[in-house]
Amino acid sequence: MRIHRKDPRVPRWLQQEIEAGDSLPFSITEQGSAVLESILSEHADVRAAVETWFEQDKFSSHDFEAARLAPILRSDAAKRAMLSALTDTVHLRFWPVWSLLHGWGMDDPEVAAVLEPLPRMPPQERQHIAHHVPEIVESVDESFRLLAEICDLPEVSRTDFVIRGFAALGNEIDDVAAVSAILPHARKSRSIFLGVGGLIARFHAEPRVRAFALERLAEPSPPLEAMAGVYAADAEIAPLILQRAAPLPTVLRRYIARRASQRLDDESLRKVLQQCELETDEHAMTQATIGLSYETLATPGEAHARTEVLSAQLHAVGPDYEKRRVAAFGGLLALGRVDVFAKAREKRDDQALRIGLVQRDGGYAPVLELAAERWEELEAAMNGTAVNRLCQRSDPAGFWKAFAPYL
Repeated sequence: MRIHRKDPRVPRWLQQEIEAGDSLPFSITEQGSAVLESILSEHADVRAAVETWFEQDKFSSHDFEAARLAPILRSDAAKRAMLSALTDTVHLRFWPVWSLLHGWGMDDPEVAAVLEPLPRMPPQERQHIAHHVPEIVESVDESFRLLAEICDLPEVSRTDFVIRGFAALGNEIDDVAAVSAILPHARKSRSIFLGVGGLIARFHAEPRVRAFALERLAEPSPPLEAMAGVYAADAEIAPLILQRAAPLPTVLRRYIARRASQRLDDESLRKVLQQCELETDEHAMTQATIGLSYETLATPGEAHARTEVLSAQLHAVGPDYEKRRVAAFGGLLALGRVDVFAKAREKRDDQALRIGLVQRDGGYAPVLELAAERWEELEAAMNGTAVNRLCQRSDPAGFWKAFAPYL
């Protein structure tokens, strides 16, 4: 659409695709929104097809796309769709709220009437629109109180939204009170929706947040970009950021991980293995995780503790969750605890946990080699479903094509 939108065949194709199915034939990004807005304003047939898409309720299973498209269209049908979506969902309510605010705003009486009560919902539900509270509630003090009340919950699942809500209030709030409210939740969870980068970017001057940033630098997946933006002149933190952002060359790290796995009697190399969770290269991470598991086999107590750690890591979240889960699977294989993976269930839907073992173009070679070695054991433990459990894309032919070289 961006390159050929002046070609008359493009809007015609768009219209036909929108009319033919429920899914939209394009993804709506911030950059692409301007292009799409131009197409809708220039081509009445495409605009009419999108209007019908909303009117026929085709949007109901496409929350994100509908929410991004509605404020571009700004039609009565799009507004009605977003108003109805508010009552159909809780956890994803933030999409229609965002859409209504960006497309019509609080100056629209109909929008204001439905959005104004939302910040007074019970805190458990309110957290899912916490980042929009300052846009809906005029008073800074009242917005702060409503956000702080969310933090009184035992568990906050959308700390990222609460942090963004506090940040949107600007410099008029008490930073110490805000950090006291949200930091315990940031420490407690490693959810994919944690929002640590936002916490550090906005409250970096607060001593407890600085200390928290130092802690995160010693853990997997620290928000380096946010840290670099605020701690570039910090004599203690800046070198640590550089160390995490620009480690030794990948080939050398892989070699060190392999050597460390072969020399379990070497104390200095054992320390390398113990840092496996901080590794960003999947080959080196999985190799070191397997090596550390082998190292603990000599001591039953350590092997048990290692099994518990890896069992938890099977449910890792965050930007690198896939490779951390695969590394945990490799570590459990090395411990002879295939049964732990076989019994693992996804926490979100209680389905059997699956990993993408063959999706990394050889990056998981250490795990693939070990899995090939113990294939019969894997098949037996998983009742013949090993291929399905180790291949997220449900592509047995693709799995065997990638796995065959290791057999």
